[in-house]
Amino acid sequence: MNRCDGVLVVRLLRPCLVRWGRKGTWYLCDDIDQLKSNLIPDIANRADLDQLIETFYGRVFADEQIGPFFTQIAPVVTPETHFPLLADFWETVLFGKNLYHHNIIQKHVELHRKQPLEPHHFERWLSLFTTTVDQLFSGPVAEQAKIRAQSMAMVLQVKIHTLTTAKP
Repeated sequence: MNRCDGVLVVRLLRPCLVRWGRKGTWYLCDDIDQLKSNLIPDIANRADLDQLIETFYGRVFADEQIGPFFTQIAPVVTPETHFPLLADFWETVLFGKNLYHHNIIQKHVELHRKQPLEPHHFERWLSLFTTTVDQLFSGPVAEQAKIRAQSMAMVLQVKIHTLTTAKP
């Protein structure tokens, strides 16, 4: 027996026996990924984004590598006001809602000037984000969120480098 993304899996060669949750129903399956996609919902609405953001940033705040950026260098003092902005951002990115109207690049340049943001910081952020999405959601919107996060991390790194090393 082992656990895979919150799913208890008993492998009897093929097929496998799977129980979703502690007291969930047991399923017989040949393909764990197919079962996961059938059992785990996709990101569908604001409530899902709120769950993703709260879970993800709980992990970020506790992370030794990138946590200090959020707890000490530019502390998120009130998640109650900051998390809705992040949800606005992701609703704009994933659902085209046009709710986020801030300059994400400028905010990260300002943070970089306080404490340099290095490639390993972005890699860690992306790793935590991808893991959180995979544990909570499965489907095309979840995949798009991971792709967009990866793209955003790359663009932010390039823009930060360009804007902070440009000569006047």
